[in-house]
Amino acid sequence: LSSEPPPALPGGFDAGERLFFVGATVVLPSGKKVPHGEKGEVIGPATIDTHVGRGVRLRFSDHRFVSVYTHSLSREPPPALPGGHSVGEHLYYTGESFSHPNGDRVLHGAQGEVVGPAKSSTHVGKGVRLRLSGVRNASNVYLTSLSSEPPPALPGGFDAGERLFFVGATVVLPSGKKVPHGEKGEVIGPATIDTHVGRGVRLRFSDHRFVSVYTHSLSREPPPALPGGHSVGEHLYYTGESFSHPNGDRVLHGAQGEVVGPAKSSTHVGKGVRLRLSGVRNASNVYLTSLSSEPPP
Repeated sequence: LSSEPPPALPGGFDAGERLFFVGATVVLPSGKKVPHGEKGEVIGPATIDTHVGRGVRLRFSDHRFVSVYTHSLSREPPPALPGGHSVGEHLYYTGESFSHPNGDRVLHGAQGEVVGPAKSSTHVGKGVRLRLSGVRNASNVYLTSLSSEPPPALPGGFDAGERLFFVGATVVLPSGKKVPHGEKGEVIGPATIDTHVGRGVRLRFSDHRFVSVYTHSLSREPPPALPGGHSVGEHLYYTGESFSHPNGDRVLHGAQGEVVGPAKSSTHVGKGVRLRLSGVRNASNVYLTSLSSEPPP
């Protein structure tokens, strides 16, 4: 009680006014929900610290009470959700796995509940917000990354979120960054480049490196040490006779290159490494006997 009238409610709303909740569906401690689009009655100012001065408290049917920010309230009903989707609908996320700023992971193939329209500037009008188990915040998801059916199994029997070793030859990305032979990355979805679709998966490595990889270049176990005690990234000279690749590229006696993995051709397996040389598009299988840390005479 007070001898003075209470301050005006935030947002210019009035006690007793009935408003539409236009935020993402809220799950109350009781397990009950206040879904996006439901109408409730203003019963006073917000009572939780994060909302005080910035929201009001509403009562919904079935003894549901919640403090709501003013920007999540409207006197008009919210528009229909993009894509014809409905609040409460359960959909699968078919895009690439990603992380929220708090570290929570949204995995390719995860199922979630639609809790409202997308709110991020990049997604407004093009997606919805999806709440997934184990992810604290609702996720903004494009319509093109949603399905009522689970996505197909990933090639190779791998799972989204699984961490695998890259056992192919070191890859140089368009950015100039490298994904070296033997590095471990996380599966985030199916391969996205034409040559790899249906035959590989897409991985994310640290430092924002992404690459589609054939399944035969992935392993759950670390690759064995390279023959001859050599190391990935080591620079060596080719001391054998010059030769040509089928595409016409020439590997010259005395050229220096970078070790990018073990030799793969049947004649060289266990007896050599793959060397990437400037001006030669494909890595070259080279016998250990044709390698030196010093230039040839």
